[in-house]
Amino acid sequence: MATAKPKYSAAAFRRLLAKLAAAKAEARPAIEAQIKEIYELASPGFGDRFIDLFRKRWESREDANQYLLQQNRTLAWLVDYPAVKQKPHMEKARQQKVDSEAMGIRIRNKKMVEEYLRMKSSWDDGDTKLMVHIGGTTE
Repeated sequence: MATAKPKYSAAAFRRLLAKLAAAKAEARPAIEAQIKEIYELASPGFGDRFIDLFRKRWESREDANQYLLQQNRTLAWLVDYPAVKQKPHMEKARQQKVDSEAMGIRIRNKKMVEEYLRMKSSWDDGDTKLMVHIGGTTE
């Protein structure tokens, strides 16, 4: 039986944990597989360890503390998961903006140099005043 791809959110993770706690023995493997899949995103290689902690959480205080610690870490990671997925896209958009701004500055600078070279021969007040004049007219 094919299981649906779980949503990677803190709420979905909590629902799966509650469902697992209340599930009958025959339903547990499918729910555990979904939890492992989510957990593997947060901490690769530790999905089975988390399920073991879930099963042993009532055996000792240390197991309960370890389970809660891992659960809270996973929930915190899942809260940030959408931001983690979007980060490369945000970085690409930022870089494109920087590139387009840099291109605009290069074009402006090229126009100013062309204007300076064109006007230099007929300008008598000095280079600095010419540059100030060109800078004032291009902005």
